[in-house]
Amino acid sequence: LLFLFREIKIKLRRMFFLFYAISYLDIIALFFTFSRSAWLASVLLFVIFFVRLRLNSGKWRYLAGCFLLLISLFYFYFPIVAVRFQTESYNEVRSVEERAVSSKTALSIIKNNPWFGVGAGNYQITLYDKYPNQLSGFYEPAHIVPLLFLSELGLIGLALFVLVCMVILL
Repeated sequence: LLFLFREIKIKLRRMFFLFYAISYLDIIALFFTFSRSAWLASVLLFVIFFVRLRLNSGKWRYLAGCFLLLISLFYFYFPIVAVRFQTESYNEVRSVEERAVSSKTALSIIKNNPWFGVGAGNYQITLYDKYPNQLSGFYEPAHIVPLLFLSELGLIGLALFVLVCMVILL
């Protein structure tokens, strides 16, 4: 019995190590997305986790490790991160303009096909049919996922998605 307990303890230690390693890799991957929305959502989750945290040393060590990792990444990659918060740079202005155009085209597709959408995976084909003489970058999917979802699956697809989520959660 003592041997079995020791084996379980060793396996748990390995699982915690794996959990920490995967978590740190997730943080690194999230950092390199350079997505301000993802960063904001992560900070909010981090704050919620921090507020709900009990005084357990293992959790504090984990949070301290995450915090140190993020501080290190921001320190070493500060010039790249700083550009993401300068809205006057050429790439940022162009990105905002492209997203605005993308949102407008998604809204026009939703307006033309409100109930069933254009079909899953058919957004770009519909864009090409509607606007045939554009540059290839124009045919990128909408960057706002709810707009892309509605344009492809429509209100009926949204209702079914909400229904499935409710069934799973309840």
